[in-house]
Amino acid sequence: MQLGISYYPEYYPPSLWDRHFQIVADGGFKRVRFGESSWATFQPAKNEFRWEILDSAIEKAASFGIEVVLGTPTYVPPLWLVQENPDVLPVGSDGRRTVFGARQHRCFNAPAYVEAADRIVGAMVQRYGRHPNVVAWQIDNELGGEQKRCYCEHCIGQFQHFLQSRYVTIEELNLRWNTAFWGQRYARWEDVPVPMRLNADLPMRHHPSLELDFQRFSSDSIVRFCDRQFDIMREHTDRPITHNTDTFYWGDNVNVHHLFKKLDVAGMDIYSDRPFEIAFYSDLTRSVSKGERFWMMEYSAMSSRLTEELDLAADHGCEWFYLFKMLPFTCGQEMDRNALLKLSGTPQPNYHKVRAWAAEHSMPGVACKAPTRVALLYDFDSSWAYWVDQWRGDLPIPERQVYPKYIIEIVYRALFEAGLGVDIVFDPIDLERYDLVVAARQFVHKSQIENALTHYVHQGGRLIVTSDLFRRNEDNAWLECVTPTYPTLIGWTGVDFPDDAAEADSWQILTHQYGKGKTIMLHREAEIDAWQQILQEWFPVSGPETSQGNVLRHSSSEEVVYDQRGAAPRATHAIA
Repeated sequence: MQLGISYYPEYYPPSLWDRHFQIVADGGFKRVRFGESSWATFQPAKNEFRWEILDSAIEKAASFGIEVVLGTPTYVPPLWLVQENPDVLPVGSDGRRTVFGARQHRCFNAPAYVEAADRIVGAMVQRYGRHPNVVAWQIDNELGGEQKRCYCEHCIGQFQHFLQSRYVTIEELNLRWNTAFWGQRYARWEDVPVPMRLNADLPMRHHPSLELDFQRFSSDSIVRFCDRQFDIMREHTDRPITHNTDTFYWGDNVNVHHLFKKLDVAGMDIYSDRPFEIAFYSDLTRSVSKGERFWMMEYSAMSSRLTEELDLAADHGCEWFYLFKMLPFTCGQEMDRNALLKLSGTPQPNYHKVRAWAAEHSMPGVACKAPTRVALLYDFDSSWAYWVDQWRGDLPIPERQVYPKYIIEIVYRALFEAGLGVDIVFDPIDLERYDLVVAARQFVHKSQIENALTHYVHQGGRLIVTSDLFRRNEDNAWLECVTPTYPTLIGWTGVDFPDDAAEADSWQILTHQYGKGKTIMLHREAEIDAWQQILQEWFPVSGPETSQGNVLRHSSSEEVVYDQRGAAPRATHAIA
């Protein structure tokens, strides 16, 4: 694993660049990433491009032997674009259009925004796509972060088109959604609304089928925008192209399996000091990447256990690890002191730790230390169906993340602390190579998943499911009777679904042998000790260790108090 860091030369006078790049080089960093936040600097007016800063900064980095990862700045549309085309600003669920003054103030379906984004990306990649010192590209920044969904006139039309392609006829939509309920039958596609906030004295919700499809549409809009940038860039560069998606604590509203399909390598921004959480996102990003590698695009430079966490990321397949950031921001929304250098420019203690780590460990090539033995299914439709059920609009986003919190903090944590290598699986194919498959909270029934699990167990696989298995269909409606999975895999012969009732003092509901394999059904709220007990029976091994042989984990009984961004108090969380 090799090291890079975020450093933004466009924020500082060129007279300081020599000193800054020397500090970067001395710290063992081989790359810097910049450019993603400076659209207005590079294009101060519609027909004016200014590349002097980028030209000089890229050459200056090269003179110190430092390579550049260049970001496209499309997540910060400039003021002139907003003034000329106010409809590029997204509309919130309350029907109000946002204003200029923060970031991610863009609608992915607004023609003026898409055209302007195409233009800046095209101009940038034509100029630097084959520059010898621009070795990789980052598309945008944390797509779907602050602005997750838009409800403007452009999105309404595109959503109705999305539904038409999915259901073909309006009669089919009415039938599958059962819009007779509450008299919501639609006569034309133009009648179908987007799920804006309902104003009532008591909390009210939109149709759950409408909500789930709008989640799918919103994710698809972001993926389509990312793919569009990739296609433009690929015409002018053969360098690796990535993106830095965010963690699910802030919402798993973008299907990362779809997001990274076209890209050359997957990237992730992680701000946490919980080892199992760091490991989960490392495994997730590696699993959606091409090959057994991934890039950590941002990680807190102020972490108190940074050396151990570098080892942890390397063990899970990280190829490039980028810290955020070299210098503190002295002004603006992200003004803070969380960087490798102090405000005065003198090094923080972590600078010396990273420098020592780079001297001892940094080398090309990556490999996962633990052999991958477990496939953990992650289903965005199931997650979004749970999210829709947490329908009160005043709930903070983290409290609505029922599915990812359970997958990460209960299921994955148990696997991690059992020392098991894990792949996060989205398309359940080739399961036979795994010793265990876990399908927890697989709420939405999908025939492909059902068939894959049935075949896997019949051939001798071990499977763990939870008691909410296949309760809804893909329209987010309750299934009226059990699917074929229940009698075959679980041994349940009733027509109705089993109750969420385990034996006394046990989370275990059913155990069944099918073919050569075995399935265990746990209660959907089973705590971590239930998972640990099963894993200890099947895989009696010790917990995970770093490459230095030091155990890096919290014990299952340890109480962790989280701050507003979901990590324990030691973590430093920069908004990036």
